[in-house]
Formats: sequence, C-alpha cells, structure tokens
Amino acid sequence: MIFNNDKMAISITDLLLVVISLAFAFGIRFLFPVCAIMGEDIMACHWAGEVLKVISLIMVVLSLIHLVVPQQTKSGIDLAMVAFGGLMITVPGTIINICMMPDMHCHMTKTAMMILGIIVILTAAADIVINMQQKAIQRHARI
Repeated sequence: MIFNNDKMAISITDLLLVVISLAFAFGIRFLFPVCAIMGEDIMACHWAGEVLKVISLIMVVLSLIHLVVPQQTKSGIDLAMVAFGGLMITVPGTIINICMMPDMHCHMTKTAMMILGIIVILTAAADIVINMQQKAIQRHARI
C-alpha cells in the first residue's frame, strides 16, 4: 500500500493501471497510429484506431476513478479493466480488420495493443487477487 486510511487506499496496482491507461491513450494517438485516411479511401484499420481511442479514454477515466473509490468497489472496476484489456487485444485484426500488407503501421499497432492488453489484464487480475486477500485478512482479524 502506498497510501492507506479508513476510507481509501492506493496501491501499486492502482497506480500501474493509471500509467498503463495513459500509455495506451498516448500510444494509440502518437506512437502506434493506424493508417491515415488516403483521399476518399478509408481503410478498415482507421476504424479500429477510432475504437481504440474511445477505449483508451474510457480506461483512463476508469483508472482515475479506481484511485479514489473505496476498496470494496475496486474489484468491479478491475473486472471492467479486464474486459477492456480483452477489447484492446481483439479490436485490431479480430473485431475490425487491419491492412493485409504486413509492413503497414496497423500491424505495429496490433502488436502494441496485444502487449498492453495483456499487461492491463494481468494488472487488473492481480489487483482483484490482492483485494480478495486483504478482505480475507480483515475478516480473520475480526474473528
């Protein structure tokens, strides 16, 4: 625990979720962009990028809320983060197709989103486990 009082606690996993969400939001806009619109042609990967931008904003908001909510509600937000991590992995290439040429930007985006998605899932799952252990310890301390 980095910060702990009776109503609120901030842990390493809380901060990691914020950092990863911000990295995702920054990365999808600047580091791992999908193919640009070329004239009147809009590539399918453009729409994957738009969906990923929305997901990134939702994840940033959820991770910031996760910092300030009471401990008993964090697991629900963690489950949402796991779901959004799964969307990060499946949107580019599975839900929305990306370019068929392997040297296009969107293939780098897909790889980056897979890595970040796995990190989000593992971090949120770790936070769920930590919260469950803390609840068990608190229950046993009362007995």
